[in-house]
Amino acid sequence: FVLVSVWGISPAYVTPSTQSGDNASTAADNAPPACDLGVTGMTPLTAPPASVDASYVGVTVASAAHAGPSRATDGLPTCYAHSTEGAVLAGANFLRLQSQYADQIKLYTVLVAPSDIRTAALEDMRAAGGSMRGWSSDVVVVKGVYAEVWSDDIVFMSYAVSIPSQGPQTRSIQFKMTWSDGDWKVELPENGFGVSTIDSPQEKGMIEWRVPVA
Repeated sequence: FVLVSVWGISPAYVTPSTQSGDNASTAADNAPPACDLGVTGMTPLTAPPASVDASYVGVTVASAAHAGPSRATDGLPTCYAHSTEGAVLAGANFLRLQSQYADQIKLYTVLVAPSDIRTAALEDMRAAGGSMRGWSSDVVVVKGVYAEVWSDDIVFMSYAVSIPSQGPQTRSIQFKMTWSDGDWKVELPENGFGVSTIDSPQEKGMIEWRVPVA
């Protein structure tokens, strides 16, 4: 149920990173926190998020002034708008962080919705004597997204991603985002994340969108 096993890459167990004290890039100081605005737009995604690059715990993620992230929790990006775009940003940023940030225990505690599956994943990480690094030592690039709104609190996500260290292939990875404890969080699937190789984002009806932008 962790992404490492989904991609077929053996995980490396490491001591938790000390990067969590890094300063995070956030929205304008005078803007209200995105996650406090109420339900603002649970509508089909018809255009890519108007995002820019921001840095949290040394990892480049996507940020939009109106959709978040608006806060840092233990250094990680949190507080997204209760909108489809907020869910899209939160999911993409989880993928970026899962591949690059060493302290996966903290990542799963902060950014994954509580469930028996999350509890089991955290127990596995602790039993291994440290945090589980992501499936690749290289940057994961988001290349496209499809979002299907199931309710105001659940969005089914499909992202097109590439991992340069593993070759030129583009893969689709699927999971749900759920509104939990006042923010968008990843819902760990019982049978693992849905992953497949695709020719292009357009082939699967995705909207082209790149994270990082640069």
